[in-house]
Amino acid sequence: MAEQMEEGLRAVVLGWQKSDKASVINRLLGDEVESDRHFARSVRKDGEANGRKITLINTPCWWQNYGLQDSPEVVKQELVCSVFLCPPGPHVFLLVINLSLPFTEENRFSIEKHFSLFGERIWRHTIVVFTRADSLKDKNIEQHIKNQDLQQIIQRCGERYHIFDFKNKSVGVKELLDKIDDVVAANNGKHFETHDDMLLEIKRKRDENEVRAKARQKTLQDKRDLLKEIEGEEAVAPLSKVRIVLLGWSLSGKSSTGNTIFNHEIFPIGKAQKGTNHTGDVNGRRITVLNTPSWWKYFSSKFNPKFAQAAILESISQSQHMQFPHAMILVIPVDTSFKNEQKKIIEEYMAILGEDV
Repeated sequence: MAEQMEEGLRAVVLGWQKSDKASVINRLLGDEVESDRHFARSVRKDGEANGRKITLINTPCWWQNYGLQDSPEVVKQELVCSVFLCPPGPHVFLLVINLSLPFTEENRFSIEKHFSLFGERIWRHTIVVFTRADSLKDKNIEQHIKNQDLQQIIQRCGERYHIFDFKNKSVGVKELLDKIDDVVAANNGKHFETHDDMLLEIKRKRDENEVRAKARQKTLQDKRDLLKEIEGEEAVAPLSKVRIVLLGWSLSGKSSTGNTIFNHEIFPIGKAQKGTNHTGDVNGRRITVLNTPSWWKYFSSKFNPKFAQAAILESISQSQHMQFPHAMILVIPVDTSFKNEQKKIIEEYMAILGEDV
């Protein structure tokens, strides 16, 4: 317990999308320091709670009903590597569950599978934190959490859970801190041990991926710098008008990508049935973006050639603004699975644009 008192508490906050992780962190630290936006990297927040130093690690969310096999490698790696952001290791894991959402057997499986990334020891350090108890209205909270699947999760955590009261903040924070102290005491004052071969191997893979990504980025920047150095400012002039085509499956984020480029709500969110384009000034350059019709993530092109393949090709060839586009942006959401099936489907749709694409 001496280590805990000297260095403060260290906690990793886990949960799926809409689990209310950000709200719990903000209440503990007493400020709006975290948002509910989606992110792919674990984030460390340091502060004080009831006069005690506390470090909270907010982790990337997994999808509520996704099994471990459906979570992308980047999310799994970041979940595990969260424990290395608060050395020598977290005292506790806070599993946040939103009571306003139904809890099913699939949700329980999803939690258990994602927790398996850390090894069986994680359950000895975990407290379930329930939020949005007010959404139950007249229902008895204790009765509600007797849901069979919820009970299995609570039991695996040694019956440790906390109903977070957002209205009575000071009381809710103090009670949670007391329960964290109980977890530390139950583990003889020891934190979650990170010197584990399985955890270190995942961290090694993540670090190698980052090194390769930085190397690719540096190579690209070196080529840009060389182009400017050799041809001077004239080299940039031909690129002052840039034509970009967005490609991707339904709900991949093509429209959001186009809106981000223009920093304005240009393309409506949803499944594009036909190609739409927009031209505007971005960073002093004239940019035209074509948002092409989407294809289905799991359906091969041969099942719907007229609707998808022809529509994509026609949207590019018939657009007067899009003759000879400079770049194709293939949009792939990082928070969903990507398997060999998706790779083959993408290659089928890209093939209709020729090898040069």
